[in-house]
Amino acid sequence: MLGLDLSASQRLQTTLSQSQQQSLRVLQMSAAELRDEAERLAAENPFLEVDAEAAEPSDAPSEEGLALERADVPLDRLYDRWPGAEESSADPWDASAREETLSEHLRAQMGFLSLADDTRAALLYLIDALDEHGLLPAPLDVLRKEANERIAPDDWRRALEILRSFDPTGVGAFSRGEMLRLQVDELQKEGEVAPQTAEAFRRLTESGLEGLAGLRAPSCGLPSDLRDDLLALLPKLQPNITSDFAEAPVQYVRPDVWVETLPEGGLRFTLLRGAEPVVSLVQSDERAARDENLRELWQEAKAFVRAVEARKETLLRIVRFAGMRQEAFFRRGPEALVPLTQQEAAAALGLADSTVSRTVTSKYFRCAHGTYELQTLFPGPGQSGPSREAIVERIYGWVKNEDPAHPLSDTKLTAMLTEAGFDVARRTVAKYRTEAGIPSPSERRRKD
Repeated sequence: MLGLDLSASQRLQTTLSQSQQQSLRVLQMSAAELRDEAERLAAENPFLEVDAEAAEPSDAPSEEGLALERADVPLDRLYDRWPGAEESSADPWDASAREETLSEHLRAQMGFLSLADDTRAALLYLIDALDEHGLLPAPLDVLRKEANERIAPDDWRRALEILRSFDPTGVGAFSRGEMLRLQVDELQKEGEVAPQTAEAFRRLTESGLEGLAGLRAPSCGLPSDLRDDLLALLPKLQPNITSDFAEAPVQYVRPDVWVETLPEGGLRFTLLRGAEPVVSLVQSDERAARDENLRELWQEAKAFVRAVEARKETLLRIVRFAGMRQEAFFRRGPEALVPLTQQEAAAALGLADSTVSRTVTSKYFRCAHGTYELQTLFPGPGQSGPSREAIVERIYGWVKNEDPAHPLSDTKLTAMLTEAGFDVARRTVAKYRTEAGIPSPSERRRKD
C-alpha cells in the first residue's frame, strides 16, 4: 500500500512539473503563437476544444475601426527606383527565381565560413535586422546595444564586413546611397569603373540621390566625358537588390489588451477578443478515469486550459499595474512616460522577476495613440524628460505630413521640438531620425 502511495505521489510530482513547464511556455507565447498552439493541441487531444469563432481577432469593443498599427513604425523608404536604373532582369512570373528569401540566401553563404561564436551570433542578428530593401535600420553601435553588448565591438565590425561581402552586393548598407556606393566600389575593384568615375559617383551620392537625377541635364556642372561615364555606370547598378528574392513571411502584430482612457478619469483594461484562444474541456473526467489510455490526454488538456487562464490573469495584472503608473502616457502620449522597471512590477505584484519578463515578452497593447509593445510601459530607471520614443514619434508625424518638395531639415525639426517642449540638440535629432530609419531631408525631397 505504501508503495502504491509513493508511486502516486511521484506521478503527481511529475504531472505538476510538466504542468508548470507548460504554464511558463504559454506565458511567454505571443497571441499568434498561443492561438497556433491551441489549435495544434485541439487537433491532437479529444478533450480540448477551441472556439474558432471566438478566436478570430477583433477590434477593441469601444473604438470600432481604430487603425491597428504601430505608432512607431519607421517611415517607408521613399526611393524604390531612381532615374537611369534598369528594371530587374528577373522574370516576375518565374517562381524559381523567387523561392529563396534574402535571409535564406545570406544564411546559405554563412554555411561556407568558419566563424567564431560571437561573430556568428552578431552576423545572424544583422541578417535578421535587414529591412525589406536589404538595408540595416540603425548604426552598428545602436544595433549592438539593442542586441547584445556582451559581444565585443570588433566582432560586430567583423560581422558587418562579412555581411557586406555577401551576394547581393550592397547588402548591409545603412542607406540607399551607401548601397549603391558599395556596388560601385566592387565594380572598381573588378576594373569595370575608372577611379575618377567612382570618386565622382561617391561625391554625388554623399548627401542623397538627387545628384543622380540631374545627370541627364546638360547643365549638371560636370565635364561632358565624366557625365557620360556616370550615365553609362547607372545601368550597371541595382537599386533594388532584394527584387530577385521571395518576400519573407509577414509577421502580423496582434494586440493583447485594449487600454481605454475614461472621460471621468482612470483607465479600463480589456482583453481583445481573439487575443486569447477560448479553450475548454469537451469531455467529463469520468470517461478519462475509466480509460487509463485517455487519462494522460485528459490531464494535458486540463493543464493547458489552466495555463491559458493563468496567462490571461497574469497579463491583465501586469498591464493594470503598469498602466496605472503610466496613466499620463495614455492621456498625453509617449512624452509622458515615467521611469518604471519590470522588477518594480514583480515586487509590487508578488511575482517572480522571470514571470514578469515572460509575460511582457512579445505582448502588445492598444490605446488611442496606436499599438505598442508592452515593454514600452517599462522605460527603465534614470530617465528624465521626454523619451527617445516620444521624440521619434513627433519627428515621424511631422515628416509624414511634410511638403515633399520642401522636406523639414534637422534644424527645423529641432526648432519644432523645442517649441513643443522637448529640450533636445540638433545632433540628437539627426541621430534619432537615422536610428528610426527616416531618410535625410535630401533623400526625402521629391522632384516633379
